[in-house]
Amino acid sequence: MSFFNVFKVLLFLFFAGQLSAQPWFNWDYVGPDTIAVGANCKAPLNWGGQSKILCTPVNPPSQVVISKVFKSISGGYFEGSLVPAGTTVTVTYEAMDNQGHTETFSFPIYFADKTPPVFNVNSLPPDITISCATSLTQPAITASDNCTPAFQIQISSELNFPPSPCSGNYERKFIAKDAAGNQAFYIQHITLIGETIRPVITTEAQNSINNCSVVNANTAFNTWIQSHGGAVATDNCGLGGWSTIPANPVFNNTCNTPTTITFVVSDFCGNKDSTNATFSVIDTISPVLVQNATDKIIDCVTNPATSLEQWLNNKGGAIVTDNCIASADLLKSFLYNGEVKTIPQLKVILAAQLNGPTQIVNIGGQDLTVRAALNIQFKIADYCVHEVTTSAIFAVLDTTPPVITMDGLDTTTTTCALGSLDEDFIQWYSNGAGGEGMDLCDSVAWSGNPTMQEALDEIHSNPILCNQSISVNFHLVDASGNISVDSFTSVFRILDSSGPEFIDTVQDYQLVCSGGIGVQDSLESWINRKGNASIEDCNNGQWDHFSWADSQGNTGEGQYNSGPYPQISVNGCDQFIMVNFFAKDDCNNISLDSARFNLGDKEAPVASNIPQDTIISCGDNLPVGEPIFTDNCALSGEIVFTETSTYTPGLLTCTHFDYTITRTWMAQDECGNETTVIQTIEVVDTLAPTSDMPFIDLDLDCTDNIDDYLINFSDQCSSITVALDQSSSQGSDPTQCEYYNYLITQEFTVKDVCGNQSIFSRAITFIDSSAPEIDNSEPLVLNCTDSAQISTIIQSLASDNCASELSTSVIRIASGGSDDCTTWHVAKMGHNSVRSLW
Repeated sequence: MSFFNVFKVLLFLFFAGQLSAQPWFNWDYVGPDTIAVGANCKAPLNWGGQSKILCTPVNPPSQVVISKVFKSISGGYFEGSLVPAGTTVTVTYEAMDNQGHTETFSFPIYFADKTPPVFNVNSLPPDITISCATSLTQPAITASDNCTPAFQIQISSELNFPPSPCSGNYERKFIAKDAAGNQAFYIQHITLIGETIRPVITTEAQNSINNCSVVNANTAFNTWIQSHGGAVATDNCGLGGWSTIPANPVFNNTCNTPTTITFVVSDFCGNKDSTNATFSVIDTISPVLVQNATDKIIDCVTNPATSLEQWLNNKGGAIVTDNCIASADLLKSFLYNGEVKTIPQLKVILAAQLNGPTQIVNIGGQDLTVRAALNIQFKIADYCVHEVTTSAIFAVLDTTPPVITMDGLDTTTTTCALGSLDEDFIQWYSNGAGGEGMDLCDSVAWSGNPTMQEALDEIHSNPILCNQSISVNFHLVDASGNISVDSFTSVFRILDSSGPEFIDTVQDYQLVCSGGIGVQDSLESWINRKGNASIEDCNNGQWDHFSWADSQGNTGEGQYNSGPYPQISVNGCDQFIMVNFFAKDDCNNISLDSARFNLGDKEAPVASNIPQDTIISCGDNLPVGEPIFTDNCALSGEIVFTETSTYTPGLLTCTHFDYTITRTWMAQDECGNETTVIQTIEVVDTLAPTSDMPFIDLDLDCTDNIDDYLINFSDQCSSITVALDQSSSQGSDPTQCEYYNYLITQEFTVKDVCGNQSIFSRAITFIDSSAPEIDNSEPLVLNCTDSAQISTIIQSLASDNCASELSTSVIRIASGGSDDCTTWHVAKMGHNSVRSLW
């Protein structure tokens, strides 16, 4: 077969394999993938049948699924078979389409144990109360499971006790776990009651004495502490731990002196017991000085403080050994001038010396000029205070000259007074004319040629200092005497360009009440006194002349003590003369100061006996009185008096009775200064109207006339208005008692024009207290059987003081005879009645 034919066969087989491997169906399984077993650790194989197998064609609609059938189950099981836990069963289906394609689909189902174990109730411990955590025992708990044998069930517990429990409520959780990992839980509640029995020390702590030649003291001390000094203790509930007093003890390096430690043992509830013991170290051999301390000389460009500290810590280079303590652990102290000093204190002393003057010190037989020198005595001791001493000197030299970093400048001063001039020059010279420099170690100062005193002497040698100068060549010198290599020259110039200084300025002069005798003399004297001013100048300052200008526009100038002077007008109150006072020195510098000579009176008249503001009632008389005015010079004209008022003439307006009067007095002097006095009088109406008699309640008879009891009202200032509010309880029927017995209440509101009002109230009671009367002065002969006639006759004989109508009634009483009778007559009006007998 040719190669080409072989290739075609292989190509065909390849594509045929590809076509047969192509998926023709879309499968999906929607049934359970896990089935939980029951109490017997098995479960029936039931996935829900074909309804749980979904199969659709990949290429519809031409492709159609024509069959989907169950094919097989792995493990030899059948649908409905009981399958044990832990088994995976694979179910396979097969499908066919209308194009002859077939395809299988498989899905697994796992049979799982999901049932947790069950505790044996009789084996579970009950909730308990205990006093010691150590008394809690582990119970023998058992459990059963549907799949896992009892001996394979894992039983464990978790207890939430803290590290050192004393009391509280806690839980112990028991866990039962089967082979499938299912867990069951049981919680036991535990109440822990704190106990009060303290621990018992069965072996007391032992004292420890150590020879430092044999053992290391610190190591021995720490071992002794960790072993509680050899103490042993027991407790009914267990020991909580040991502590010490003091806490965290450290060996204090004392020798031959016991260190006392209290060892305290505690239980979990803080109950304690303790035991004491001492730790001692003995040493009888002193340290050995192998090499003395050596002097240390450094240059100030290094760090002196750091070098000093290193030298001191190194014991000045001294070598000391000890039989017990390492050289590095030996105790060292420093004496300076016989006093013990610390390193910080010695560094302060060093800094003070470096900032102070230099000193000459003999070091190694040679006198040296140094910036600082500290003679230190070293004391080196062991813990038992056995010591050796050695001394050395720490010194600081300065051999480096300072450097000028900026040259000074020329300066010119305009101050020529020797006191101030000296001060300016000394400051300029001391500051090196403003130059700048530096030194690595020391303070610096300026040095010049000529010296400062030589330069001052040259300045003082010239009596007139109008324009003078002096040159100085400056070097920089440090405190150790090192002089800068470089230098510069600066010039100090003195130039007097200002006139004399007015150390007391010219004072203004005020002349009051001008025009009197001696006024011109006062002006000239004031000018000759230079307005009380004084001058000062380093170059012979003197008064020169004056000039002036007055308020009328006149000007002039003159010489002191000779004039000509300005002239004063005798009239006028507001004149002034401005005077300029001139002074000059030997350098022809002129200065001036000015002041005013004032003419006039600026003081206003003064008022006394001033009437006071007042408030009066409208019925009172107006107050009288006026102020008295005086003036330092003289008053001009009459006192001007004005009076205004808010009074109105209408009697029915309140401002006729309630108003304000303002009185004004004004006085003026000859210069127009004024003083005004104002008095305010307030006339007020604040009193309400009154009655002319007391206002009281009345009890009247029915025959009384109320008009006889009227009351009059009045006001001290204005007319009044009266309003009556009246009510009555009188009945309307004359035949009733309420017509004659009743009450009238009256309320009078009385106001004046300004609204001040009074209210008066009273009650008037009318009473009919008199009975009717019957005229029985003459005897009557009546027919006792005719009641009507009797009543008519009786009524004609009856009368009453109030009522005009009376009612009568007759009561007939038989006497027992046949010819005559006796009759009782009663007449009534209201409630009052009268009886009559014939």
